[in-house]
Amino acid sequence: MSDLHSTEIAPAEGQTQCRIPVVHTASTSYLSRARHAFWTGPWANISGLGSVAGMHLRRGDDRFTRQLPLQPLLVAAAILVLGIGITVSLLVAHQRDSTRLVEAQARDTASTLALSLERYVALLAVRSEALAALLEIRPDIPTADLEYFSSRLVDSDSAFRNLALAPDDVVSFVHPREGNAGVLGVDLSSRAGQGEVVRRIRLERRTVLAGPMNLVQGGIGLASRSPVLIPDATEQSGRRYWGMTVVVVDFDKVLERAGLSRLEPLHDIAMRGRDAEGAGGQVFHGRPELFEAPKATAEVAVPGGSWLIAVRPKSGWEAASMFGQPWLPLGVLLSLLFSGLGFRIASDRTAIRDLAMSDPLTRLPNRRHVQWVLREALEQLGGRVRCGALVLIDFDDFKPINDTLGHRVGDEVLRGISARMRAALSANDFLARIGGDEFLLVHSSAEPQCRGEVESVATRMLAAIAQSVAVDEHAIAVRASMGIALFPEHGRDPNVLRECADRALYRAKRDGGNRAIVYVRGSHDIDRASGQHRQLPPE
Repeated sequence: MSDLHSTEIAPAEGQTQCRIPVVHTASTSYLSRARHAFWTGPWANISGLGSVAGMHLRRGDDRFTRQLPLQPLLVAAAILVLGIGITVSLLVAHQRDSTRLVEAQARDTASTLALSLERYVALLAVRSEALAALLEIRPDIPTADLEYFSSRLVDSDSAFRNLALAPDDVVSFVHPREGNAGVLGVDLSSRAGQGEVVRRIRLERRTVLAGPMNLVQGGIGLASRSPVLIPDATEQSGRRYWGMTVVVVDFDKVLERAGLSRLEPLHDIAMRGRDAEGAGGQVFHGRPELFEAPKATAEVAVPGGSWLIAVRPKSGWEAASMFGQPWLPLGVLLSLLFSGLGFRIASDRTAIRDLAMSDPLTRLPNRRHVQWVLREALEQLGGRVRCGALVLIDFDDFKPINDTLGHRVGDEVLRGISARMRAALSANDFLARIGGDEFLLVHSSAEPQCRGEVESVATRMLAAIAQSVAVDEHAIAVRASMGIALFPEHGRDPNVLRECADRALYRAKRDGGNRAIVYVRGSHDIDRASGQHRQLPPE
């Protein structure tokens, strides 16, 4: 015998069944409700108008036919006004939606560019911080090792311009030296426009993005500057400022890699926030007027602050006017003719989609439907749902019915038992067929403890299943085994709960069937392949 600790529920004598019919299937009721909504909703007025007009024509209303020739201008004017009103309404709505689409596309363009720039700037910062970390560990690193590390760090990047070390903010090492020797000895703290950045690095002791700026050696560069903090017991923080590392890239190549060249033919783009100063910083790309009441902006998070991007379509914010298009009147008429048909098709498609969530044989919900219900119940734990259970139901020895009496009889038995099981459900139960003779029941409760409710449900199910089903001249009785997992007691993950219920079901089958077993966390189970005891993994 296994030492699996469980609660066993056997069918009770004279069990009274719960007769609360709760229909969970997506059957023709969905289609009926959709059609009812169509004929009683907003379209009822249109259909009613058509009915009245048809009645007049079929009956040959003399008053109507007499007035029609006498008032052709009035009738024509009424139809014309109605048509113009509908057309203008559609055009205005289309124009408004098109303008919103233009704005949304511009915002998407700004966000895409911002993400691309953030990725590359982050990579730039990682390089300068990696060099700073090396110096903090080995402040006396030999120049040859430093050259080797620098080449491995940045030489593979074609946008890379140079890498420099600045102890006490004075550049003493640069890689590569060729073409960059002019920066050696430059005091970054006294360089025009850079003193504030150096002060921020000293004060905040974090990486700051500098630029875009004109480089000493020519060109426009973007520099990531990281402080080097070496151990010093005399400092309150235990570290003192040694200097900084600087990694510089070609700003134009950064923009090219971010895809700016592909975006600018269709958009005007501007950027501001030089030296990571955000929306209040200087404009360093594009026209400043783009930031006047901008409709599409995106923030670029960079080390030490941010940039701000503004985007405006070159064609302007207003979409192309649709009022001069000759096909619009025809489109409006066709829309009126086919709107009813389109609504009907949409409602039928909704019904078909709902039918895809049900089992065609028993009209119970299917596996996909119950999985969705289980996920919803688990997501609501702690709110409307306080506890619940997953109950696996498997008929005992159902296969011989199909083998001896045929699949038609087996199907009738499944239908009959499914109907009784459905009638035995409470308002908190959801039953689905997930396989041949396998069912899954999800019980949810607003009570903090629901073990008693679940045991009552299982007892009702056993009693409902045990009643014989009459098919042709046969009275067929079926028994079932059940495995029960409780949530949140046994877990909050559908797969974990399914595994617990499956193991309890296996124990119920092994003990002779016709019973329900509640799984208990931390118990032992029997390995199905080897028949050996094994400890369930902790959850």
